[in-house]
Amino acid sequence: MSTTPAIEYNMRLAEIQDHNLFREQVLDIPESETIYEVDLDKRTIKVPGYLGVASDHESETIYFKFSRYFDGWDLSRTTCVIQYINANDEGGIYPVPYYDTTKFDGMMVIPWCISGLVSAAPGTIQFSIRFYIVDTESKKLLYNLNTQVAKSKLYPSLDLTEELAELYHVDADVLSQVYNALRAFAQSNAWDWIEIPSETPVDEDALTLQNIKEWIAQKNNVPQD
Repeated sequence: MSTTPAIEYNMRLAEIQDHNLFREQVLDIPESETIYEVDLDKRTIKVPGYLGVASDHESETIYFKFSRYFDGWDLSRTTCVIQYINANDEGGIYPVPYYDTTKFDGMMVIPWCISGLVSAAPGTIQFSIRFYIVDTESKKLLYNLNTQVAKSKLYPSLDLTEELAELYHVDADVLSQVYNALRAFAQSNAWDWIEIPSETPVDEDALTLQNIKEWIAQKNNVPQD
């Protein structure tokens, strides 16, 4: 049976829901940490000007708070994801793993841990928050609540590809291939669901440090240690 992109997307949402990731947990949030408000009536998100720096990975967490109940629905009974488009125009989904209903009366707080997939490049990040319930059999949405699209930015970081290539006597193109391979490996082990285009197909099962070292040596005809 053929499927449409909408059905395939709902199947992906159902898979996230089946993992039952969205659960209650008391969050240890530092007092100095800003918690950004989501207005579900207006469907708007107050966001920081910047989410972090390009190439950050699991080092920055953004927190959002919103009313637990919306038009009679208890949002703690739904699954929550953050949908985003990074500065490379690559789309992804961050399954929110837990929520806290104890910090503010009648409200929920959720985290968004910024991964390297989000911060793949400096520039504008677009994202929205979605609460949903998918029927496990039909894959149809039984409940769906979305915010408007919000925008923030990532500061640039240093790109030392050419410098590292010269330092280690490695062709810059080969170093870029290794970087893409490591990104693919990170993708296979990350929470985020994202398709990363690559000009060089990579066998992710073979991605070990030794294999990457052998790969570099082979590409540059360098004797191995």
